[in-house]
Amino acid sequence: MHQPGGVKICVECERRHQEALDSLAAGTFVGECSECGLNGDELRARGRCGPRGEMAVHYEGGKYRIMCLACDRGYVPKRKELYTSDTEFGRSIAN
Repeated sequence: MHQPGGVKICVECERRHQEALDSLAAGTFVGECSECGLNGDELRARGRCGPRGEMAVHYEGGKYRIMCLACDRGYVPKRKELYTSDTEFGRSIAN
């Protein structure tokens, strides 16, 4: 899929980005975890999100990704370069 500025993105990543935007606008997670692929009902049933269905949101390469908290715990340490140490979160993962 071609994006403005000549950027290319796969259809699956664009779909996940749109799900993230829809979830952020609605205030409720809709869609699937971008890592494990489970939907909201499955994630809640397995305890992979917060008690009220909270998910982690990441901004990567101009797109939003939403993932369950279980996948987030493994993802963040591998992608430290995405976060600046000038934030509380960035300083917390720098150690």
